[in-house]
Amino acid sequence: GKILNLIVQLGTMNVDGFLVTSLCSHLAAVYFFTDSVRNQCPYVGYSCSNFDDFTAGKCSLQCDGKTHQCNRMGYWASSTSGKGDLFLRTQDANAFPYCINHYQITLQSGSDYAQTRGVVTVTLVGSLQTVSVTFDDGDTTFTRNSLVTRFIPLTVNIGEVQQVEIDFKKKANLLTTLLYSPSWTFTKATVLDGDNQHSRVFCAGNSINAKDSKIRLASC
Repeated sequence: GKILNLIVQLGTMNVDGFLVTSLCSHLAAVYFFTDSVRNQCPYVGYSCSNFDDFTAGKCSLQCDGKTHQCNRMGYWASSTSGKGDLFLRTQDANAFPYCINHYQITLQSGSDYAQTRGVVTVTLVGSLQTVSVTFDDGDTTFTRNSLVTRFIPLTVNIGEVQQVEIDFKKKANLLTTLLYSPSWTFTKATVLDGDNQHSRVFCAGNSINAKDSKIRLASC
């Protein structure tokens, strides 16, 4: 019964990682179902209008049962929880275990400078592991007091995030030198662990410049 229900879920829940079609959804259902039973991965799907917006971090990973609907896939799926278009990420079928941990990071800029561009790397110091991810590769213009959000999929369980480090490297060419500040201030970082519905805010007061490109943010 539950496996048949998962086959129906795969028809309505957008699962990236596996190629889910009418020809392989039955096989994928068996893979996902058995993995959901024997592993700790919650396989949570989140409401969003489309998959591109989901991966771009434009849809919240908060589950409030109203505007933001969520539901688990597999053995622990609920018939009364979120319905409609739900999205989640998994690893490829040959990359067992298939679990992806869904995080959402929002960086708040300060008011010291007008705008900048550069490569922003965020390091999440967890209770189990530490990982570094590219938050932005230089395509986004960070402006005064702006909020920029990214969806961060992790293939490892890092535990509870205890500290955040931000590394900023300004792209150096004549145009960026004239238009964008070499220094920048990130005042806050909000880290949402979507699968566990745990959010934590980290604060810092110092700016990032060319000589000292990394700052550490503490829980606040």
